[in-house]
Amino acid sequence: MESKIVQLQIVTDQAKQEMEQKAREVKDSQERLDVAKELLRSLDLEDQERISINDTHYPELLGMHQMAKDAYETAQKRYETNQRYLDKMSLTTAASSK
Repeated sequence: MESKIVQLQIVTDQAKQEMEQKAREVKDSQERLDVAKELLRSLDLEDQERISINDTHYPELLGMHQMAKDAYETAQKRYETNQRYLDKMSLTTAASSK
């Protein structure tokens, strides 16, 4: 049982690292979206009326941001699930060793 807890701890730590990496990717994609929005807003009205949103990278950035958010949510759920199992196994082991 102890080796399973150690293995689960390793997997949980890896899941946490992945979740943190995905959180950084979400933050980065949000910053890119914000820059793109500001760039569009900074154009004079004539240019804003002349261009289409599809003439910009904004749709691509939105797609990348959504993918980053989805990947983060998946990584977060994996970490939370692993952490719950680790907590339960640790409690079970502690209770049975008393």
